[in-house]
Amino acid sequence: MTPRLLERWQRLTLRAQLLAAVNGAIIVFLAAYLAIDYHNQWDSRLEAKHAALQQEAETLMPALVMLGEQDLAIMQDHIDDVCARMEGYYAPSHHIIVTLGETVLQAHSHHRASAHMLDVARITDAGPGRTRHDGGEYLVASAQEGDIKAFVIDSLDDIAHSLRTQLLWRSGGLLGLCILGAAAVNVLLLRLVNRPLDTVIQAIRQVGGGDFGKRVVVRSNADLAFLADEVNKMSGQLAAAHREQAQQLSKARRIQQHLLPGHTSIPGLNLAARHQAATEVGGDYYDLLEAPDGRWWLCVADVTGHGVPAAMGASQLKALITVAISQAEEPAGVLALMNYWYTSVSLPEDFASVWLGRWDPERGLMEYASAGHEPAYLLNHGGSSDVLPSTGLVLGIREEARWETQTIAMNPGDRLCVCTDGLTEARDPDGAMFGRERLYREIADLRPSSLNDAVTRLLEQVWIHLDKEHAQDDITCLLMERTAP
Repeated sequence: MTPRLLERWQRLTLRAQLLAAVNGAIIVFLAAYLAIDYHNQWDSRLEAKHAALQQEAETLMPALVMLGEQDLAIMQDHIDDVCARMEGYYAPSHHIIVTLGETVLQAHSHHRASAHMLDVARITDAGPGRTRHDGGEYLVASAQEGDIKAFVIDSLDDIAHSLRTQLLWRSGGLLGLCILGAAAVNVLLLRLVNRPLDTVIQAIRQVGGGDFGKRVVVRSNADLAFLADEVNKMSGQLAAAHREQAQQLSKARRIQQHLLPGHTSIPGLNLAARHQAATEVGGDYYDLLEAPDGRWWLCVADVTGHGVPAAMGASQLKALITVAISQAEEPAGVLALMNYWYTSVSLPEDFASVWLGRWDPERGLMEYASAGHEPAYLLNHGGSSDVLPSTGLVLGIREEARWETQTIAMNPGDRLCVCTDGLTEARDPDGAMFGRERLYREIADLRPSSLNDAVTRLLEQVWIHLDKEHAQDDITCLLMERTAP
């Protein structure tokens, strides 16, 4: 088998391979059997035909001996009568020749009497009862008594045509019976293998699709019954593992929710926040922390990836910022300490973007530093707006990285929006992103709404944009507004 044919064979299903192998074997066996049977039937029937001619010759002899004592004309009539009765019924090209010494009589009923036929009778046989002469082949039987000798001749070509027709009909009948038998074998194989195998495959597909605990029953044969039992064991184990994983993820989600602030109100600011993980847990994190001097730290962070690894990274950031704000005075210094520790404990491929602000309620000032985070958006009460870009690299690249601290004054009614890139990079079914420009436009359009309504309606626009597509990344949005002193 060539590599190409082998590859095509390997692509077939087990059922197709089994049916092809069984039917191929049946076809080879049938072809060999029909060829052997045809050959054997040909030889046996040819021998039977020669024996019949020989019997005719021997049966003809007593009458010839008796008639030879009377008149040759009567003998000629007898030969013609016998030949006429034999031709067309048992011998398609029947011919009789009788010699009495030098006298030769040939049957005239079928107009085959000729010197050629006499030569056929006199030539030495090419095989048992077979004679070749002038390109023709004949069956010749003879009997002799005294000086009277009778030859009964039949053309092998005519006999072969008749035999071939009979044998082809016989082979066709055998072929039909074999086809019926092969069809029965195929039906049996389909019932014993195809249906049970389909049942097992369907169960595996359902388990693969999340239907853990699916069970299948097969009793047609021991092998498929064993396979079904193994599928049931696998399904049960997956169901148990899924339940345990669901319990663990549920607890992890509760832990992550516990890491988020329990309130959204600090002096001088009204706050509204939304946090939505792409899976059970995520890598987005936001926090509100009060400093001893009466100022407040606000943090929005996004760890690369999502799921459990990202959630573990977010937990690390929670611990790091809690310690760092007690040892540094300004946002840039806090980010430097967090980066130093985060780089030492995180994997080389793990990074985190962080927006960190320190709010002074007495002066209405927001100091912030951004480690590669999405630009924040400041919407002034008067209608103007500013984009607050990142002030340094994301955490986790270099231990010695540094950031700048920027200070903005917030007047009563000013709004500041900080989001993770899961919102701006949300993609619709065609792959188009929600985008920063649309985010800024939506925030501006929602200016008359309350903070909670504005955040709720903003995320509704994101879900509309996704158009039933699943969000590929965690989404967090923190919207704050300066209140009157």
